[in-house]
Amino acid sequence: MDKDAANPCIRKDQEENTKDRKKQEHTKETGIDAETGHARNANSRTIFSNPVLTCQFLKKYTKLPVFSEITPEDIEDVSERYHAFLGVEFTGDTVKKVKIQHDGEEKEIFVISLIEHKSEVDYDVAMQLLRYIVMIWYDYAKKQNQIQKDANKRKMFRYPMIIPVVYYEGTAGWTADMQLAGRIQCNDELKQYVPDFTYKVISVHEYTQEDLENRQDEMSLVMMINQIQSPKDFSRIVEMSREFMAKVYTNAPAEIKKIYQEILWSLFMKMNLPTDEAQKMMNQLEENGMGELFANMEKMDIQEERRMRALAEQKAEMAEQKAETAEQKAETAEQKAKTAEQKAETAEQKAKKFEEKIGSIMRLLISNYKTLHMTKEEVTAKLQNQCGISEEEAFLIVEEYWNLE
Repeated sequence: MDKDAANPCIRKDQEENTKDRKKQEHTKETGIDAETGHARNANSRTIFSNPVLTCQFLKKYTKLPVFSEITPEDIEDVSERYHAFLGVEFTGDTVKKVKIQHDGEEKEIFVISLIEHKSEVDYDVAMQLLRYIVMIWYDYAKKQNQIQKDANKRKMFRYPMIIPVVYYEGTAGWTADMQLAGRIQCNDELKQYVPDFTYKVISVHEYTQEDLENRQDEMSLVMMINQIQSPKDFSRIVEMSREFMAKVYTNAPAEIKKIYQEILWSLFMKMNLPTDEAQKMMNQLEENGMGELFANMEKMDIQEERRMRALAEQKAEMAEQKAETAEQKAETAEQKAKTAEQKAETAEQKAKKFEEKIGSIMRLLISNYKTLHMTKEEVTAKLQNQCGISEEEAFLIVEEYWNLE
């Protein structure tokens, strides 16, 4: 028998490792954490990791003729290599090496795609692009020098073309300077010494829903979903483009469907959709397509859901405040009751002391009358006249204190 299998501690560790591995496989396959139900954030790296989407983006959205004949097979992702060079990873950045035909020759063009799901303009994007450009050219020269010594020092040596692209999802216009030189302090006399380049900005909000529908491809659906910033946008876009969205999703390859699911999950989380509702709809999307998703979205008004949740939280807060107020009132009432009880005890003690003093006085008075050899009847009459009390009250006092002097 295997000694490790017989050891309960080792067997437990093996079981835990198996569970962890399955969770990791589930997250990697679906993009959704098996334990929390949360999906990793879908950014432009997720989108452009797919060569089909990247090819469609370059051909139909950059509007550059050099990409008009490319295929997904012409695109290679080399992002990790340059992240390692820079020593830092920008989560939305991608670097693609694209093969093109130019003058009958096969050439390589590098495409840098920056910016993920940002709602604000990044004014330092040109400098970020420059870092990539320099590293790509440095790496290219290094490789060519390994093939031919000092290749980069030869007259005919040329560095590859690099096209910087910013994929922007914000609703505000792009107001950052489109030239690197705009970020450098200089005067007109020194401008010739300043390196410069421009970059392209592809903004999802430049395109109408009709523009995107006319392209009839998977990338157009990505950009349409990325136009959604609020539940109101969701309702408007779905109402106008329901058939198009359902058709594209249905016909998309499985790997692109998973990207759609990640994008939609991120969207639902940004709209503060309850996790259980979002998970239910993602399951329906995976099983029945977008038609079922839209039907369920119509049944559930996200704004109303949010309003009702806020109202419920408000009511709960008010109930808690009322409970605290009632508790405070109860404490106040209890304190008042204690105070009243203490006052009653004090009054009782005072009355008792007063009664004791009266008793002492009566005992002394009766003792004095007896010294004068007065009878009970005479003392009773005396007390009645002096104290202004009834004959009966005077009689009871005499009876109580006659023998106590």
